[in-house]
Amino acid sequence: MNPDKKIYGTRINRDEHARPCDLLVEDHGSRHRSGEAQIAQDLEINGIVLPTGTQVSSIFNFDIINLAWSYAIIQDERVRIAIGLGVYVSPIKYGISWSSSLGGGGGQQETITVPLPTLNLDGEIRLTPKLSLIGSLDALYVKVSGFSGSLLNTYMGLEYRLWKHFGLGLTFNALSVNVQGTKSNSRFPGADFVGAVNVQYGGLFMYGKLTF
Repeated sequence: MNPDKKIYGTRINRDEHARPCDLLVEDHGSRHRSGEAQIAQDLEINGIVLPTGTQVSSIFNFDIINLAWSYAIIQDERVRIAIGLGVYVSPIKYGISWSSSLGGGGGQQETITVPLPTLNLDGEIRLTPKLSLIGSLDALYVKVSGFSGSLLNTYMGLEYRLWKHFGLGLTFNALSVNVQGTKSNSRFPGADFVGAVNVQYGGLFMYGKLTF
């Protein structure tokens, strides 16, 4: 299970006859990775040649936060189907540094933050007054001005409402994010980089949900 996942939700009911809207803020947690190695052959990085035996260290930090709004197009006492819009904000930090026994050293590091708007579909089936089967699908594909990005996030699981405004859930979640920049002056917000980032993960998640 992944303890990093946190979900906070609010449901806004205008009146008893209106379709309810949902506002969801979701923190998928942080994935911070680092590594060290001694290269076995010459390596060139942006015109800099690192000789065999150079000690190389790398970092890759990836965070993702989701803000989503949905509107129920079908709703009764047992079933809710909603469509909506969302945005995933992904601060990404990556870099490499090196040191040589010959006395040379250096490094390069980049930080980018790319907003990824999505279309959302989610549903809920109430199995008992307190237990529900839930599922969601968020998707994006965009290709604009030297930038391309895709995102697919889906989950399915069970949610148990302990009290009126608080519940616990257990879901299986799969997330795939792929972004690529081919020029440093792209018109897409935050896409002023050249490179590619691909992140995929999946697993079981436990969470708490607060509604009001």
